[in-house]
Amino acid sequence: GGLVGSLEALYLAKRGHRVRLYEYREDIRNTPTARGRSINLALSVRGRKALRGVGLEQQMVQEHGIPMVGRYIHRLDGSTYI
Repeated sequence: GGLVGSLEALYLAKRGHRVRLYEYREDIRNTPTARGRSINLALSVRGRKALRGVGLEQQMVQEHGIPMVGRYIHRLDGSTYI
C-alpha cells in the first residue's frame, strides 16, 4: 500500500501482471489527529518522474495539481505555523 505501493502496482499492471493492492493503515482523514485538517501532498521532481514512468504525470498535474506557494504545519494541539 501507500504511495510507493500504488506506483509499484501501476508498473506491474503496465507490464501485464494482475494486481491487487491492499492498504494496511486506516484512511488518515478518519484519524482523530487529522480529522478536519487539510492533507496536501507536495510533488517533487522525483515524484513527477515516477508518474511520467507510468504515463500519468500530465493527467495528475493538470487534473489534480494546485500550485503551492506556501503551507501551514499543524501541531497535535491544533495550532499552526508556517
